[in-house]
Amino acid sequence: MTPRRLSFPEPEGPLDVRVQTVGKGLGFSLEAWTLRGALGDTVPVDVYLPVDQPTWGMVVTMHGVGGHRKSPYVSGAAKRWSRDGLAIASMDAPYHGDRYLDQTPDPPRDEPFLTRTVGDLRRLCSALGSDPRFTTLSLGYLGFSMGVLVGVPFMAVDHRVRAGVFAVGGATGTGVTDPATYAPLIRRRPVLLANADRDESFDRASVAALYESFGPSRELLLFPGNHDTWENPGRRYRSMFGFFRSHLGPGPSST
Repeated sequence: MTPRRLSFPEPEGPLDVRVQTVGKGLGFSLEAWTLRGALGDTVPVDVYLPVDQPTWGMVVTMHGVGGHRKSPYVSGAAKRWSRDGLAIASMDAPYHGDRYLDQTPDPPRDEPFLTRTVGDLRRLCSALGSDPRFTTLSLGYLGFSMGVLVGVPFMAVDHRVRAGVFAVGGATGTGVTDPATYAPLIRRRPVLLANADRDESFDRASVAALYESFGPSRELLLFPGNHDTWENPGRRYRSMFGFFRSHLGPGPSST
């Protein structure tokens, strides 16, 4: 029997994209974007672009619960990868970062939160696609923890995303908000699950349940660590970068 799934249509209306160049770092430039979100509010996005070499791909990222687009585990990867030719667009989820409110829903079980965040991600893809600098780039997705819970449904319904990395997430057993409910819809696109072997938030059974829900193009990277602290994190990020390089386009090895 086919499980019940939410549909996540892309919200209509003008994107109202605004772009401001913030500055440059070592091998990358940073742009501050805003766009109109699924509910008409303003969504802030940081876009990291290579400056010393051609851009060969674009990855949209989503942080975990309590994080934001500037969290070190997001911005650190964006700075490293962009200097190696991979552009990064990092968005604040609703109730996080510059979109913070006092009352935050429980993401694994809150259908309105999931629908809204997937809608925001779809509008971000449309905004990026409307920029002539990015129209020929292959698009990927990187989500951490909560970013897995919203990222699997997002990738399932948005076929502009060619490859996905889902870090420290897993199945939740929550029906229409369980990423495992949507994973079968991504059967023909490559995905990498990157998980810590002592994760206290998503245990091995949860990881296995999500992994088994994907199609034959799935990969699993299991490494020492817990949910928030990874052993040798640089090596894990290099593996993720290598996955994107293999599936989105050529690029030099990230250091």
